Amino acid sequence: MKITVTFFIAITLFLGKTAYGQQQIVDDAAITTERSIQLETWYGYEESVFMPAVGITSWLELGAGLVFDSRNDMKFTSWTAEAKVVNGDVEQAGQAVGMIVGLGFDHTSTLSEFFIYVPYSRMMLNDSSMLHINLGTAVYEDWGTQIEPLFGIGVEFGVHDWFTILGEVYGLGDEIGVQGGVGISLIPELLSTDIMYGRGSEPFLDSIYNHPGFSVGLAFTPGRLW
Repeated sequence: MKITVTFFIAITLFLGKTAYGQQQIVDDAAITTERSIQLETWYGYEESVFMPAVGITSWLELGAGLVFDSRNDMKFTSWTAEAKVVNGDVEQAGQAVGMIVGLGFDHTSTLSEFFIYVPYSRMMLNDSSMLHINLGTAVYEDWGTQIEPLFGIGVEFGVHDWFTILGEVYGLGDEIGVQGGVGISLIPELLSTDIMYGRGSEPFLDSIYNHPGFSVGLAFTPGRLW
């Protein structure tokens, strides 16, 4: 029922706007289409997220996200804001690198986290698949100021034009998690969905990063809006 409600809200509010709505934790070195809007939206066992972003230029994207507790009647828990820059189009150049800087706030808008990391993406297997690598750091205030490295490796294996196998390994500090699933193109270049399941080495933090569980994402991907 919660998945149905989440999808209904996403479709109602964001249909017709660009999105790469993937709930993968390892990020790619790609941004929203220039002069368009994307929405990343997914329902997860621990958390559900709605994250619109705007492609300001061909190399700059600005985004914000709302985070809800899936186990507690979708109670609002936090929000984030981030900027992402890349040095080119990974699909055209074959590889790309970027930088992501973001802030995390709790439900009272108190700053609780700062993160900065570099995503690198590379096409492989005759450009049918893609490799993603993330490396950076996060500073958060849950139990006093802590600085932890964050890292990740993700792959997207293109089996067919409409079907992709997804997998990733990620970590924060000395905790490591894995996640895998499938991506399905429901309407080419317009509507797709990802179905994922992930587990951490231990759920030391109740968050999608460390203990994502089961999640279903929805993506709307039309072309440039203005």
